Amino acid sequence: MKRVYTATEPLPPLDLAPQAVVNVSVAKLHHDQGIDFESGEDDLDTYKAAYFRLDDNQIVALIHHAREPQGSISIYLDRGLGPKRVKKVVHAVITSLGIADGLVGWVETEVLRPPIV
Repeated sequence: MKRVYTATEPLPPLDLAPQAVVNVSVAKLHHDQGIDFESGEDDLDTYKAAYFRLDDNQIVALIHHAREPQGSISIYLDRGLGPKRVKKVVHAVITSLGIADGLVGWVETEVLRPPIV
């Protein structure tokens, strides 16, 4: 898993959706893993995000919107991956970041709508 900084490596257009929630804070990931989160704003709220590229070029975003509980981060992945692929990617992400399986609060079990083209 490689950290992607959008200021130096602009991402292509993405259609990401929240597909898991882990019960760990931005502050803890910054402290334990040294992850610097970028600040931004979207149509929902202000947020902090960190983007990663997996070996297969899958983009993963860890995003915490300001109005969400402080001790949680959502894992955003491409739409249409399907439950098996989502579980596999979520497992790879939390393992890479040293997050215990028990801290995964929710994982999407449905196939989200196909990607927007």
